[in-house]
Amino acid sequence: LDIVRAIHLDLDLLKIPAMFNLLKESCALMTWFVKNNVRNASLINTESDVLLKLLAHPRALDFGIDEVVASLYYNNRNLCTQSSQKVEKKVMSLICGGAQRFP
Repeated sequence: LDIVRAIHLDLDLLKIPAMFNLLKESCALMTWFVKNNVRNASLINTESDVLLKLLAHPRALDFGIDEVVASLYYNNRNLCTQSSQKVEKKVMSLICGGAQRFP
């Protein structure tokens, strides 16, 4: 999670192939960490602002932050019912915006 926090502060780091790959591996690890684990998902969800900022990045699908966010809420009724409208609006705007980029 520290790697994700650091990169979200300076998105230009993603232009460095090694940093991009590090973020990609970190996202894969976080996805595994939270998938079907309510406690772990709650821990990672405390950084939802960081995750949502990275989710808005044009290459988000390439490094897998979408999988992290999806895994947080998958089979997790607690997070689904407790998520703020801010999170819902951000995700919906990204979905709608993505649809416009990829006709």
